[in-house]
Amino acid sequence: MKCRVQAFIGLGNARYTDKSHVRSDWYLEALKVLDMEDDLALRAQALIGLGNARYTDKNHRTQAAWYLEALKVLDMEDDLALRAQALIGLGNARYTDKNHRADAVWYLEALKVLDMEDDLALRAQALIGLGHARYTDKNHRADAVWYLEALKVLDMEDDLNLRAQALIGLGNARYTDKSHVRSDWYLEALKVLDMQDDFSLRAQALIGLGNFYCSRRDNHSGLSYYMKAQKIAPEGMKKTIKNKIDRAKEFIARDKARTGKI
Repeated sequence: MKCRVQAFIGLGNARYTDKSHVRSDWYLEALKVLDMEDDLALRAQALIGLGNARYTDKNHRTQAAWYLEALKVLDMEDDLALRAQALIGLGNARYTDKNHRADAVWYLEALKVLDMEDDLALRAQALIGLGHARYTDKNHRADAVWYLEALKVLDMEDDLNLRAQALIGLGNARYTDKSHVRSDWYLEALKVLDMQDDFSLRAQALIGLGNFYCSRRDNHSGLSYYMKAQKIAPEGMKKTIKNKIDRAKEFIARDKARTGKI
């Protein structure tokens, strides 16, 4: 039975779907098996998977509820890597309670856990989360510093999806150095995604390029990137991209009316 549960969780983690299953179904099937022969670490994995899949039911109204349930399980079966995953999930879900007033606190807790049992990919996730949360401390005066630290970690544990996230984060943070202007980070992310494609991340990088060119009043180039993003973006991103397309077209029309040039 344990192997069967591992297979179900693996299918969920691989985002595999067929005519009978969406991603969350695999985790639910794993939990059904675990009701007959429980394994606390595997139960925590399935619960974290349901949080990552953003599945909801009458007992779990939010994504965060799955991570909280996983943490309760892990109080009985302490697996530090799984605990870090659940904490990072709560940060990503922007969950707050009386002890966690901001999502950054979850990522900081995850890093403390990872000081006891390091996992480089999870460490990079937590660092990227802190960048997204715009958290600062005496060693990290700007959100870009977290992304740079994540990239250093990823030089030792190359996860292409996480590398793309960190590069996009640097572009969004408007970070520049002697080798990079803002747009270069998005272009590097797209190169990484040529090796391991993720349509959501690819769309984010294209949006970043669109934002960069529109900020320089090159609205034609910006519009071109927005249009490319619209073609591949998941449904949840399309409304935001449409608004950017409409805005770019509006500026192009204004420029044409003012100068008489297309």
